Amino acid sequence: MRAGSTGGSSRVRIATEFVELVNSQNLNGVIAALTEQSRFFVEGEPETVGRSDLRVAWAGYFAAFPSYVIFVDEIFEEKDAIYLVGHTSGSHLPREVEQTPSSAIWRCEVVGNQISEWSIYPGSAPYRARFGLATAPTG
Repeated sequence: MRAGSTGGSSRVRIATEFVELVNSQNLNGVIAALTEQSRFFVEGEPETVGRSDLRVAWAGYFAAFPSYVIFVDEIFEEKDAIYLVGHTSGSHLPREVEQTPSSAIWRCEVVGNQISEWSIYPGSAPYRARFGLATAPTG
């Protein structure tokens, strides 16, 4: 895991621990890590709000994609959110997208010790610029 503009704050720890919960498909842990009115958004899809609806959504995704794993390539801590840039395997995405480092951006807002927003965007240059993230590393 390469660090972008940050060290290891508590918000970064909360975001990376959430990734570990997702990667282990720990549904109860994922839901416990969310605020009561947490928001989940994937670019181009409707937003899901609230623990109850998010439990259904995560359970469905874990059932459909039991090998889903997030790989974090870069971490950026900004005033408004934590940005995890990386790629996945075992998801709904085409294999060529999954195998491309830094092909996704996860935006994570933290309130207290819980996640109030988890959003997913393409890792393309326009989205990196939108969020003020450095250009993807080469090599």
